[in-house]
Parts: sequence; C-alpha cells; structure tokens
Amino acid sequence: MAQRQGFLIYHSWRPAIETLKPRDAGTLLMALMDYSERGAVPDFKGALLIAFNFCRAKIDSDGQKFSEKCERNAEKARMRWHPTGCNGIQQDTDGCKPCQVNEAKPKVIKKESIEKKAGKPPRPRFVPPSVDEVSAYCTEKGYHVEPSRFVDFYTANGWKQGKGKPIVDWKAAVRTWEQRDKPKETSNGGGYGDVV
Repeated sequence: MAQRQGFLIYHSWRPAIETLKPRDAGTLLMALMDYSERGAVPDFKGALLIAFNFCRAKIDSDGQKFSEKCERNAEKARMRWHPTGCNGIQQDTDGCKPCQVNEAKPKVIKKESIEKKAGKPPRPRFVPPSVDEVSAYCTEKGYHVEPSRFVDFYTANGWKQGKGKPIVDWKAAVRTWEQRDKPKETSNGGGYGDVV
C-alpha cells in the first residue's frame, strides 16, 4: 500500500489551535506530523491533548479514506491486468505461480457489429473513370454533362466532393452535375455551362 506523504490542515482546526500559546501550537504541529508519519501518540495533558485529539480524528478519517482509495485502485489494476479474476496468482498442480502479465487481453467483439459486417459485402475500391466511360454513361442516360470537363474538374481536386469527402460513386456525381445544370438550360436558352 502507498505511504501517505502528508496530511491536511483544516481551517476548522483554528479555534482549537488559537487557544494555545504559540510555543504549544508549534509543539502540536510537530506532534501531528509525527502521528501522521509514524503513528506516534504524544503524552500531552490539558488543552494540548484536547487540540491533538480533535485534529487526530480528522487525520485518522483522511487516512482511512486514503487507504480505501489505494485498495480500490489496486483492485482496478489487478482486474485490468488479470481479467480472469485470478488477482495475479494462477493455480498450478505444483502450487501457486505468478500470472503471465503480458498475456493478450481477450478482445470483446460486439455481436451486432459482426452481424452488420456479415450482411454487407465489402465496398469496392474507387477507381476514377476515364473520359470515355463518362461519355458512354452520359450518352446512355441522355445527360448533357461535358465528360472531359467533369473528369478534369475531379482529377484536379483529387476526386473529392465539395466538403472534402472522397467520391465513392462517380455516376452519382454525374447525375448531380446534370441536375445542377438543368436550370441554366432554361435561363440562357440551352447553353450548358455558359454563363452570360
């Protein structure tokens, strides 16, 4: 268990200490330090004994809380490094021996994540289309997007969308360009992409 490095002095002790002479207050402080560090109880009498016992009760209470906290932390450390609950000791046919601390901690995998992955096929890796592929797609769908302009635009920005997300479906991007350019067709008499 960890050794306490000190103790707290509380403002609530002031009334008890103020009744003492300055020399007795210094003696009390040294006695409290000895008690906290080594458990030494002085042989005081009178007001000095009353002040010592008043402060001693709080030092004991704080010490108990400190010990309980150390034990909780030690238990958490044992459970972290020895998840089987063996508390650092494994039973063997020959008796007890220390646990293998560097054993791999078992990885917990949630059932839901396994089921989600099992139901979905892996997404194919994105391959940028050529100008011919975009042209064939636009012809097939009857779109008026200029294929070379489309490919040049996305090649220049690394095949990323407006907010920096990578494009995963270039055909969806072509459809977006087609929809975006439709209002221009009606406003300027059919010239796609030409701004007047």
